[in-house]
Amino acid sequence: MSGITGNTEYGAYSIILSEGSNEYSDVDVDMGRKIIYSAPGGGETKSDTPDGEKRGAAYLSRSIKTEKPVRVLRGTTKWAGSPSCGYRYDGLYKVVKRETKKNENEGTYFSFTLIRMEGQADIQTKIPDAEQIHLEGKVSAGY
Repeated sequence: MSGITGNTEYGAYSIILSEGSNEYSDVDVDMGRKIIYSAPGGGETKSDTPDGEKRGAAYLSRSIKTEKPVRVLRGTTKWAGSPSCGYRYDGLYKVVKRETKKNENEGTYFSFTLIRMEGQADIQTKIPDAEQIHLEGKVSAGY
């Protein structure tokens, strides 16, 4: 399942940010209001050139041109304000930059910088609350 949805006309509609996959743990960086987000395959590629044709990379690249907002769904990350379990909608971000980087395999990939748009309520870092954490535990246990 891809963590990026969108199309090549509009750009990205949404991304999912999570430490759930070790593939991205060294290439994605969550700082709350600023996110460094890698293109699909960024953490594992061994290619000499970035793959800009993959749908996710193409969507995020297009978002730079269209300047359309991207919804961020955040799971648990290294950022202290991320949810302790489950996923949370954390607002609209703008893709402001694309860079070419190298991963630990010396593979080349596209990395995107997203900045949270102004004029939104603060990120609700107290979500999930105790009741939501309890319910998540029940669901995980097969409730």
